[in-house]
Order: sequence, then C-alpha cells, then structure tokens
Amino acid sequence: MDDSIVNSFAKMAINFNGVARFYNFSEKFFFGNLLDRSRNRFLNYCTKINSILILGEGCGQFLIELLRVNEFCEVSIIESSSEMICIQKCLLLEKDIDRVSFHCIPIDELIVSKSFDLICTHFFWDCFSYREISTFLPYYTKLLKKDGIWLNSDFVDSDNRLLHADFLKIRLMYWFFRITTGIRARKVEPFYHHAIKNSLQLIDHDEIRSGFIKSEVFKKSLN
Repeated sequence: MDDSIVNSFAKMAINFNGVARFYNFSEKFFFGNLLDRSRNRFLNYCTKINSILILGEGCGQFLIELLRVNEFCEVSIIESSSEMICIQKCLLLEKDIDRVSFHCIPIDELIVSKSFDLICTHFFWDCFSYREISTFLPYYTKLLKKDGIWLNSDFVDSDNRLLHADFLKIRLMYWFFRITTGIRARKVEPFYHHAIKNSLQLIDHDEIRSGFIKSEVFKKSLN
C-alpha cells in the first residue's frame, strides 16, 4: 500500500472515538431507520454462512441482526474506534460472545491467514477517497473465498440532487465528520466501479428513497 495513505489514515482513525457515543442518535435523527433497512436488506444471504468479516460495524445494529438470523457463524470485526467496539460488545447476548472477535485496528493493519465466506461494508467506504478505496480494496478482496459474497450499503451522492434535502444532509454529514474525525473524503465514491475491478460481480441490489441509498450484493468471480 501507499505509505502516505496508510500513515495518514492511521493517524486520523482514532478520532472516531469522539463521535461514538452519539453516532447512533445522529444517524436516527437525520435518516430515521433508512440505514438499518439498507443494512438488513440482504440478510438472507447470511443465513448459511460460516465465516464473516465486517469492516467498520459502527454501533452494532447489523451485527445483532446477523447473529439473530445465523446462530452458527463466526464473525470478525475490524473497527478502528475502541469506543465503537465497547458499544458493540454491550449489545451482545452471552451466548454470542465467543462467536465474535474484535480487532481495534485501522483497516490497513489487518494481517490474517484465514479467508471468509462473506464480507460486509455497510456505510463504510463513504469515509474514504477514491484513492484510498483503490488502495485498500484489493487486499480485502483476496480475503474473500472463491464464490464468496460481499454485501455493501451506502449513500448515492449525486450532483443532480444539488438542492434536494437528502443531498444537503450528505453535505452536512461530510462537513461534520471532516471536522470531528479528520476524514478526507468529500463525497461518496460509487463502490460498484471499484468492485468490478477487483473480481466482484453484482448479483443483486436494491434502492431506498428513489436511489438515495443503495444496497448491493456481489459475488467473487473467477479470473
């Protein structure tokens, strides 16, 4: 990876601790249950999966639903915020504690020998620039097993909606998180274009509120 990107991300990642305690409240205030609906839209792909990797789980809403629909899977979470991890752990039922492993590290520091049946990135890549996504995604694609599934959800950031209320919410969101966390991204980069460059084939998708939020399912294709 580009050392300049890796080093700068590592320095700013811990700043997400400052917003962790009110992150869930702000999400519900601005977007209601739209993000939860998007995260959970394709849970049916998770019911028979054994090993799952989640990048940036946030406050743990998706994790709880995942453990509910799949009582046997093992989940690994990469989360740079120790405060977010504390929130996630508090939501776990006692019977699920041993099924989840937490890694409080920036995404560029993960070194594992195992591969995964499914990888989830829900409202995760919107924190990164085009260059950063291009740098990090190839490594994580290699961790996905052959025919593995990748679930992704995110906003659709379009200049065609310049004066639309949803577009203005995204602009406000970026302004806030650039100040409070130091993220450098200024808009939501479409994950699809990065995915197809990394052997991920779109097999299912859905949209919420006329395309404001998109949920996507990719399958790792053979080269």
